[in-house]
Order: sequence, then C-alpha cells, then structure tokens
Amino acid sequence: MDGEYIAPNISEARIESIIERLYEENPLKAAEVEDQFEEALDLFEDMRYDLEAIELGEGAESFREIINFTLNPPSVSEGTPGTTGIESVAEVELPLPVGIGTPVNASLFANNNTLGNQFNLNNMTTVEKLDILDL
Repeated sequence: MDGEYIAPNISEARIESIIERLYEENPLKAAEVEDQFEEALDLFEDMRYDLEAIELGEGAESFREIINFTLNPPSVSEGTPGTTGIESVAEVELPLPVGIGTPVNASLFANNNTLGNQFNLNNMTTVEKLDILDL
C-alpha cells in the first residue's frame, strides 16, 4: 500500500458541547472530565504530529515503533528507567497526637442531655417555638 497516513481529527466543538451538558448535570464531575479531555487532546495532538511523518509503504513495524516511542518516550536520565505508578517510600514512625488516650467527659453525652432539655424546648408548643424563631 502506498500513500501517506493521515491521522484522524477530533471535533473539539463536540467535546465542548458534551462538557457543557455535563456542567448542567454535575459541575464537579464536569470539571474533572474537562481536565481529562484536555490531557487526552494534548496526547492526541502529539501523536498526530508524530504519525503524520509515517509513509504507509514502510510497513506496520515502523508504525508500531513510532506509536510506542510517542506513548513511552525514553527516560531523560541515562541508565535509569522511568518510574510508573506510585513509588514506595520508607515507613516513618510518628508520635501519637496529643490527647489520644485522654478520657472523654461522659456527661457531654448523657441520655437526657439534648438541646430540647438544655433550652427547655420540650415543654413548648409548636406555636411558641415558631414565635421564638419569628416565623
């Protein structure tokens, strides 16, 4: 097969309309998805740029090499492979926070120690309670 590989395009208008609808439903998730789309678009543009140089007559192996190089570039520092994932760190012994092991004042949680009892709300009618609140 002869010719030149033309990388596909992504419709940014379509992505923006999807994110706008998501903002209406769930703004927090929309912000997260928008960041993910931006990162994916950056990667896509990098790949697109690298793939535009491929001649289709060179074979599938050349295509695979360029894709692998683009997705997994070699480490900048010589002799050390790039780390992926979460690195392990040495375990550290920390002192206990102040107050751990101190007894709790049980009277704060006594059965009859409710707001109704403390502020005499249990002996009021609903009208009296609403009057206090000016409703």
